[in-house]
Parts: sequence; C-alpha cells; structure tokens
Amino acid sequence: MAEQIKNKTRTVVLFLKCITSALTIYTCIFILASTKLEVNKSINFANKGSTLDRLVEDTLGDDSKHEPDYDCDSKRMICGRCIPNKERTNFTIRAMNETTQEKVIMIGFKGYGQTNNRLIELYKAIHAANVAKSSLYIVAGSWAHSVLSLFLDKGGIQHFEQTFGARIIKRKYFGLGPFDIGTAQVEKFNGEDLFYYKFRSKNSSDEIEAIARELLFFLLSNAKSRTCSSVNYFGLQSHTEPYTVIHSRWMKRTDMDCLTRLRRHARNVFTQQNIRLDRTAPCELPPSYIRSILVQNDLMYTTDANVTANVTHSRQLSSSPIYVITDGFNRAIIQTLKEDPLIGHRIYEVPDNDVVRWVIGDMMLGALSSVFIGTLTSTMSMNIARTRIALGFDGTTNYIMPLEREQNDTDIW
Repeated sequence: MAEQIKNKTRTVVLFLKCITSALTIYTCIFILASTKLEVNKSINFANKGSTLDRLVEDTLGDDSKHEPDYDCDSKRMICGRCIPNKERTNFTIRAMNETTQEKVIMIGFKGYGQTNNRLIELYKAIHAANVAKSSLYIVAGSWAHSVLSLFLDKGGIQHFEQTFGARIIKRKYFGLGPFDIGTAQVEKFNGEDLFYYKFRSKNSSDEIEAIARELLFFLLSNAKSRTCSSVNYFGLQSHTEPYTVIHSRWMKRTDMDCLTRLRRHARNVFTQQNIRLDRTAPCELPPSYIRSILVQNDLMYTTDANVTANVTHSRQLSSSPIYVITDGFNRAIIQTLKEDPLIGHRIYEVPDNDVVRWVIGDMMLGALSSVFIGTLTSTMSMNIARTRIALGFDGTTNYIMPLEREQNDTDIW
C-alpha cells in the first residue's frame, strides 16, 4: 500500500508540472510541482482494511517521532525553537558595477495581491535577474521593499542586499518615464508581471523553488523579534514538544470561496489525469480529517508508561496543542473542531489582535510546527509548507492536497 501511495504521489507531482493551461502558473508549477509536496499519508487506507483504531494500534507508542535527532544550539533556533537546518544552496545575483554598462531589473512598480503573492513576485524577480545576468534593484518604499520590511529590520535588509546581490534604490534616481542608471540598461517589472511570468528555461521551476526556499530561510532566520509574536504568545519559544498548526483559508465573500477554487483545481486534475483529489476536506477541515493526520503522526494518543508489556496498550487522548490560523471568513470550521469530543480540548485559535495576530506571526507559527495542515488554494499555506521544507522539516508532514477519501466505513483518509 505504501508503494501505491508513493506511485500516486509521483504521478500527481509530475502531472501538476504540466497543466499550466488549466491552473495558474503559480498553482501548477510554482507551488505544487516545484515544492514536491507529497500527497498526504492520510489517504487511501481502504485496501488495508484498516480502521482508525487499527491504525492507532499500529503506530501507538512511537513517541520518539517528533523528538529532535540533532543537537540544538543558537544557530539552529528560530523563536527559541529547534530546527533541523539542513544544508542548502546559495543563489547570489551579481552586484551592479556602475563603472561599466550592465543590465538592471528593477521592481517595485505596483504590487499584485497580498503579502504571500508578493513573496512569490520577489522569488521570481530574483530568478529573472539571475537568468538574465542582471542586477536587481528594488525601489525604496515600494511593495517589494515593504515585504522585506515585514520580516527584517534595517540591518537585516542590508544583509539581504549583500546575500542576494540586490540593492534598494531611492526614487529620486529616476523619473516616471524611460530612464538610465549610469550606463545600465533598465528593465522594469510590476508585481502582476512577475506573478504570472512564465520562464522559458526547462529548469526554471526547480530554480525558482531553490531560490524561494533560500529566501524564506533567510527571512525567517534573520527575522525581527515581532515575527515570533504567536510563538511567544503560546509559550512555545522554550519548548521542544510537538504542536500542530491548521490554516483555514475560506477567502473573501467577494471572491470565489475556497470550495469553488478547490473544486476547479480537482476537476482539472481529474479531467487530465483521472486522479481524484478531495474536493472538500482541505477547505472544510472536518475533525475526522484532522484526526486521521494526527494518528499517522503519533499525535492523537499517548501511552501510559506504567502499563506493563503484558497488558494491552492503555490509550489516552493527547494534549499536544493544535493551533488554528484563519482568515475569519468561516467561523463554523473552528467551532466544529472545538466541539469534537476527541480533539476539541486541544484546539486553540490565534487571538485576533494587532499585538499577536498578523500575517508574519502566523507564518512563523506554521513554519515551526511539527505538522502543518493547509489549504491547497492558499498562497500562504503553500509558502508555509515551502518554508518548513527550507528549514529542514520532513516534507511529508505538510498536508495540503489529499486524495479523495475512499468510500468505506473507516475514519481514515
């Protein structure tokens, strides 16, 4: 069964690389394919004939799964939490030499979308400059500069310029029309240009992904203290105990809601590849879906250490916390989770106030989690999943796009 899931995962990933005409370029290539997000382990146990209790017995007692297997020091800590910090490849763009003629890519003219969309635009700008062998200039006070400022203080932004070969340039150096910087040839991109930009290189998807992960790792590992607001609020900054984060993204009422977008994606995948993605669970986040994921990550139950080997396992419901970050457009999702008799006691919502609750604090809480359950249609969920991989967490603990639940009487996806 494990091999079947592995094969399906490979098929979904390869397929999603190709359907740029059916989905947006970001959804198809930039997120699903290049992140290599594996199809959830919480799917398709029907052939095994397993029930929730059976699966619990199979996995019960393995409390070491989420214990760090690496030494933790200050260099491997973010917001006081240990991270694996695996080896990564640095991508650097040449700094501009103003004494010679050179090409420059300049960004900052009219952003597109919200924070996580703009992070994508920044990834692509770095990649575009790298491919074109151009220097990257960012207009001071622009959307791109503002995104960096959400994570970094003044010193951090200077470090960013040094690390990525970029430069923040003040508006006084150019006018509204065509302009030159010294003898450089300048090409301007606005946010929408970058978001939908399709690179011609066959390796572009992987290259963008590598740059994205490197940038996300840089932003979080050099982030200013306020980014730890949610982690600190829940007292997680000095603990190694596992926790789970759920991201509920229902979308604004004026836009297509989560279910409408998810069904469109699922329909395209089925039409092209005859693979059935679940059309409701990643949006509605029912308790049975969450429990299934918790069981497979040994976070549903704990064992009684006093029970002898000759006695059947004594199960107790785990108290490992589950934190919910949400856009607030469907409160019923959180209420249903809180009312569930098996996990309701573990559900905590990030407070909706300016001190604790903000997009970067939510991202940091999700990025440092032991298990992350997100929404396929959300750029924020995808960026959190990507960040967790960049930080060294196991990609199989990202739950984004489950296959359709088998039609059976079990409680397993």
